[in-house]
Amino acid sequence: MNSIRLRAARKAAIGIAFAWIACIAPLAFAETLAYWNPTGTLNTSSPLPPTTVSANLSSAGNLSGGPGLTGGSWANAYALDNWPTGALDTNDYLAFSTTGNNIAYSTVVFSLYNNYDGSGSWEIRSSIDGYASALDSGTFSGIFAGGELITANVGALGTYSGTVQFRLYTFNNSGATNPLQRGIRGTGGGGQGLSVNGSAASPSSSTTTTTLSANPTQAALGQSIQFVATVSASVTVTDAIAAASANASPVVGPGKRGSAIAATPSGSVTFFDGASALGSAPLSGVTATFASASLAVGTHSITAQYSGDASYDPSTSAAVSVNITAPPTNAPSVAAPMLAPGTLLALVAALGASALFGMRGHRSGKRREDF
Repeated sequence: MNSIRLRAARKAAIGIAFAWIACIAPLAFAETLAYWNPTGTLNTSSPLPPTTVSANLSSAGNLSGGPGLTGGSWANAYALDNWPTGALDTNDYLAFSTTGNNIAYSTVVFSLYNNYDGSGSWEIRSSIDGYASALDSGTFSGIFAGGELITANVGALGTYSGTVQFRLYTFNNSGATNPLQRGIRGTGGGGQGLSVNGSAASPSSSTTTTTLSANPTQAALGQSIQFVATVSASVTVTDAIAAASANASPVVGPGKRGSAIAATPSGSVTFFDGASALGSAPLSGVTATFASASLAVGTHSITAQYSGDASYDPSTSAAVSVNITAPPTNAPSVAAPMLAPGTLLALVAALGASALFGMRGHRSGKRREDF
């Protein structure tokens, strides 16, 4: 019972996530980006299979084989000889490539040609990681007429711009016919050729929010104030899809599943005092720091404006109020100067002599009155 409820909750959560995504942007539908199809008559020589290229790709490369293999094109198949009967040999591969912008790769579908009989294993890798790891792999049992239809999941490439070369390997091959022949079978031989599938996403940008802090917000004239702007971004559409998927986690960056934009915002932040620019600073991570000691006395309304970049929209912070005060205008009291000891003694002596002279004069006058 609990497992039923848990499955129902998961389905509801995924449904809500996709409903939210549908509200903010249309989803791109998968299409055939490039298609190689040998269409000639059995055992008639022909050039390499013609390539059909989607309007969303700038180019698609021809099929080619690794240096360890020999062979060439049949009219209804593109086959290479001498595939390994043992472990995978990275020098033996069938190669094909695509070039485009903002391509979300999904699958590579091919009719695997196996000459008459036998079985084996297959694996597909890409140039994105230098062919280091498998995007998908499996086994096959050969059917001469038409080949075996195989769908390889290459969705781990995510959204990518530029050239991607794929390499298809077969190994552990068995069969009574030598040399061992493996390749792709086109519609001319009852197969379906080889196609690279996915969708071309228009360049998307993510909305941002800029916040601003000031330290201190009360300062004296000439005191330095530090401003810090922080730029945060919303979740992108492709990240939300990846988060809702059971087999993917939302990571970003070229060549990663769910990547649509740069990992972090880039650009700069300009700091304004009202309509006047104080200065600018580049983003370091998600923050930009600027200091100023030139604010005049009074209250200032400071904002920060993020410039935006190819992946992130610009944004402006709410205003932060900073108050600058003037120094006190009252002059400080000045203490009376200290008198040197000699000067002080002379002054006391002069005052004493003056008092004594006054007393004598008073007595002399009194005597005159007596006469």
